[in-house]
Amino acid sequence: MIEGTIKTSKYEIIAIFREEQRKQTEIEIFFNNKSISTQIARVDFAEFHIQSDSKIPAGNKFKFILHSDSEKIEFTSQRQKNSAGGAENSNKVAFALPECIQVVQRRRDPRFRLRDENDFFCHGRHKNGENYAFDIKDISDGGCALIAQSPNLKFLANNSTLKNAILSLAEYGEITVDLIIKNVAMVTLDSEEKSPENYYQISCQFKFRRSDDRKKIEKTLIDLILEAKRKKRV
Repeated sequence: MIEGTIKTSKYEIIAIFREEQRKQTEIEIFFNNKSISTQIARVDFAEFHIQSDSKIPAGNKFKFILHSDSEKIEFTSQRQKNSAGGAENSNKVAFALPECIQVVQRRRDPRFRLRDENDFFCHGRHKNGENYAFDIKDISDGGCALIAQSPNLKFLANNSTLKNAILSLAEYGEITVDLIIKNVAMVTLDSEEKSPENYYQISCQFKFRRSDDRKKIEKTLIDLILEAKRKKRV
């Protein structure tokens, strides 16, 4: 069951946004039937700024999702007509601080984000024998998000299945599972280091063939979380 909490205190919203900015949490903005994934660049008393080189029309309201560690934060906000200003802020886009946000508890076991872990990928063959390979963006004990710039969408319809998909998890080994496609969306990734990058995100649910495979995923997640905590302490 999804639980949600509405927060309306400006000071609490500012505190939440600044904490997610500190953690470099992914923020997603939806418009023109697609989404942009980026990060919060600045939080002021009346507005917040995101990092983006994409053309986002001023004056319109947009839906946002902040993908925090164990929950997602949903809200709408209007693009400010005046941006942050200055050449150094040319890729910063300003939005009004929302009057309210909805904090939604998504899952007991959060997804572990693997965006920068190049050794984690998924590969296999489509029904016609065509090979495929996707990077793994994030993973949980129940599913994963895959990304690719030019996948064969013919085989990625909602509720279709990628049978015998191989999850290659670097030093954690390989696991063969069936992947049930839950959603496919075009995403633009904006960052300071690179030009905007377009890719498809394929959200999948695991269908395990053996109970041992589920246990292996759970152990891998525990190891990843412990390693991430260890790196934070160093």
